[in-house]
Amino acid sequence: MSNLDNITKKIQSDAQEEASALVAKAQQRAAEVVAQANRAAVVERDRALAVEQARADLLKERLISNADLKARDLVLDAKQKTIERCFDLAKAWIKTRNLELTTKHLTARLKGSSLSHDAVLVLPEGSAIKVPAGMKVRYSADVQVGYQLIEAGITENYDFFELISFWKDSLEIDVIQILNEVGK
Repeated sequence: MSNLDNITKKIQSDAQEEASALVAKAQQRAAEVVAQANRAAVVERDRALAVEQARADLLKERLISNADLKARDLVLDAKQKTIERCFDLAKAWIKTRNLELTTKHLTARLKGSSLSHDAVLVLPEGSAIKVPAGMKVRYSADVQVGYQLIEAGITENYDFFELISFWKDSLEIDVIQILNEVGK
C-alpha cells in the first residue's frame, strides 16, 4: 500500500502544483485583462472629457456671442430712442418758437421776391403770424408749424415739421456721429 499511497500523493501533489500554476496563470491573465480594461477606460474617459469640454467651450462661445448681440441691440435701441428724443425735443422747441421762427423765415423768403397777385400763404389754423398787406392767406390744419406758399400751382412747403421729417434720415447720421463722439 505504501507504493499506492506514494503514487496517490504524487498525483495529488502534481495536481496541486498544476492547479496552483493554473490559478497563478489565471490571476496573471485576469490582472492583464483588468489593466487593459483600465487603460481602455482611461482612454475612453479622456476622449469623453475632451468631447464634453469642446461642447462646453462651444456653448460658452455661443452664450458670450448671444450676450454681445443683446448688449449691442440694447445700445442700438438706446441710441435710436435718444435720436427720436432729439427730434421730439427739436419739434417741441420749434413749436414753442413758431411765431418767431415763422415770421423770421417768411420775412426772409418774401424779401426781394416778386410774388404774383394770386400767391397764397397757407398758415396753421389759429396762427397769429402777421402777414404782409395785400397777401392772400388761408388757414389749414395740414400745416403744423411754419407755412406753405402757393404760387402758380406750385407749393413751397416750409412746414418745419415736414422739413424735419423730410431731412430726418440725413440728420440722423449727424446725430449718430455726435452720440458716438460723446460715447467715446
